[in-house]
Amino acid sequence: ELRARLIDAAAAPQVVAGSETASVATVDGNNGLGAVVSKFAMELCIKKAKATGIGLVVCRRSNHFGIAGFWPEMALREGLIGFAFTNTSPFMVPTRACQRAGGTNPIAFYCPAGEDSFQLDMATTTVPVGKVEVCHRKQQEMPHGWGVDHTGTRSTTNPAEVLNSGGLTPLGGLEETAGYKGYGLNMMVEILCGVLSGCGNVGPDVPPWRVDRSGPVDYGHCFLCIDPKKLLPEEGRFEGSLAAYL
Repeated sequence: ELRARLIDAAAAPQVVAGSETASVATVDGNNGLGAVVSKFAMELCIKKAKATGIGLVVCRRSNHFGIAGFWPEMALREGLIGFAFTNTSPFMVPTRACQRAGGTNPIAFYCPAGEDSFQLDMATTTVPVGKVEVCHRKQQEMPHGWGVDHTGTRSTTNPAEVLNSGGLTPLGGLEETAGYKGYGLNMMVEILCGVLSGCGNVGPDVPPWRVDRSGPVDYGHCFLCIDPKKLLPEEGRFEGSLAAYL
């Protein structure tokens, strides 16, 4: 993408004028590297959470931000609860649909628990696209429920069909196994990341993640940090309770 000049490696993210309060802000990534944009946004989110108890920062005009769990881990190291969400290029075929309309749209959620922690990092599709690509490269069939063929409703074990003409199922698989719940979670992430941040393209209109695309992908992210000490001021109460639960 850098060689194709689809990303501006020198771009610096900035807070959108008029969007910032003590607890929230919108960041314009200026088509910079997703990791650079996300580091700026999560550091700002952490700062706000420490000051007010909660921080919410959304980003637009960004790019692929890497492993979703990397970002709430930054909050975890500061004793905070951290969330990270991002939209991606369309690869998920919604329940009762016949074409792709959403990305893998991951959710990451980390909580401190003293010497332990709770760490969740998951796609809102049944599997991330990488698992399908591995099966394709190994010339192996994949399990039923991971993806559908070109009809959008028939499960397929052929990874080439999923990659070329079909798509991934939402978390839960087909309709009979409640894939519509994953579809709802996928839309929630799209709303938080694409709509709330003011991205120019949302859902099925997000450009494909390929180097032959015509312009920026304009991904959106959402970061949320909560300081449990502001809600439970007794020293170590949240961490102790979570550790006992875990």
